[in-house]
Amino acid sequence: MKLKIFATIAFCCVAFVCNAQFKIHSNGNISINTTSTPLSQISINSAGVADHCFYLTGTKNGVYSRTTGAGYNWGYAGDFENSGFTSNFIVGVKGAILSSTEYNNGRSFGIMGVGGYATNGWNYGVFGRLQGSKYGAGVYGTSNPTDNGTYVDGKYAGYFNGNTKV
Repeated sequence: MKLKIFATIAFCCVAFVCNAQFKIHSNGNISINTTSTPLSQISINSAGVADHCFYLTGTKNGVYSRTTGAGYNWGYAGDFENSGFTSNFIVGVKGAILSSTEYNNGRSFGIMGVGGYATNGWNYGVFGRLQGSKYGAGVYGTSNPTDNGTYVDGKYAGYFNGNTKV
């Protein structure tokens, strides 16, 4: 009997401590590990911003996802879609390196793709596919920092705006 009482008290203490880190606020949004009222629907380590459903900040790597099996023909560790064609720019996945300072050391990759270990000749670090009947490119590359794309007068696997070296 004493063991049951002790276990109940211990469980309540652990639940109380965990509850302090996870909170549902009066605006319906959820915060984890912050005392700020969350602006995002789910905010971790900060209040987030109102136009993001999920917001995570940290001083280490951000999000890790790993699958150990595959579904159907494709196995995704992350699957992102954007079907909101009400904006001028629609992006499925964005990778950015941001800093207010220019550095002279290190390396910076906005998006890094790594492929390998599959059937010989069928491994790609980056794969781009143009779908539909509209003009464009499977991969668009530019060296202009203010370029957000240019008109492409056909359908291409790759289109480059700027010097290209092979």
